[in-house]
Amino acid sequence: MCGMCIEAATLECIKGGRIQIDLAKTTYGETSDAYLEPHCLAEVAIGSENHISLLLEEHPKSPSIIWAVLNANQKRAFSEIEYEIALDVLTISVLEEPPVIEKSLNKTLPHLLSFLKCFPLQAACDLDGLFENIKARDDLHLVISDAEILISYLCGNYISRYSEFKFDIFTQEVNGVTDDQVNDIFNLCPVSIFLAKWLLERLKPNHIAHELIPIFEAPVPYFTSYYMAWRRHATLWLYQNKSESEFLYLLPVMYVEALFHLKQVTPISERLSNEIDKRVKHEGLGC
Repeated sequence: MCGMCIEAATLECIKGGRIQIDLAKTTYGETSDAYLEPHCLAEVAIGSENHISLLLEEHPKSPSIIWAVLNANQKRAFSEIEYEIALDVLTISVLEEPPVIEKSLNKTLPHLLSFLKCFPLQAACDLDGLFENIKARDDLHLVISDAEILISYLCGNYISRYSEFKFDIFTQEVNGVTDDQVNDIFNLCPVSIFLAKWLLERLKPNHIAHELIPIFEAPVPYFTSYYMAWRRHATLWLYQNKSESEFLYLLPVMYVEALFHLKQVTPISERLSNEIDKRVKHEGLGC
């Protein structure tokens, strides 16, 4: 079973705008442990800041905790105890993720990975403290450049070839990127992929990546991939930060799963709801 099918099953477990983890465990059955983190816990992390205590209290080793901190610090300060929990997660990610990225890219992203190693996590104890701290960095432009390189790679190098939402197939021959290389990063580097996207959200909100992520034709992801949650977050962020007319323009080429998710987790207009319903009815969810 691939990640697209698992995502469809996960979306059916969102009730009242929130993922129901017990229901998801029942749906996944014996394999629930493999799916829980990249699907359910990542979903909690990109949801309401009011739900994040679930991660910190019941899943203190979840990499999605860093997603939650980045996602919520603009509206929520974190306690010292919460910071310590997040720091333990970050420490492991700093050790494990850079070697995977360097191997998959066959190059280093020295500024982004150095930034990850000295990430000012404790600043999250102040409201929007992370962003205020990061803005003061002298090398911020270099960190942003590396974030762009990583996201471009994850998007099949389409950022430099982007034109009217028409792309070739995601293949090594066309783009110099293999499915396995991309999936390795999406499986094993959740903190890095979310951090790169967050940096562009906060510092380059008009970057083309924000429109590209919800629409580019990615390789079929592994069932343990964070790609689906990453894409759902990108789609939700785009809806929240663009006009409805701009969003409707992109809607025909967005992933139907991410659109279905949008309707479940946030209020939308009747017009947008009807357009999403048409897509879901015609295409269905999953493979």
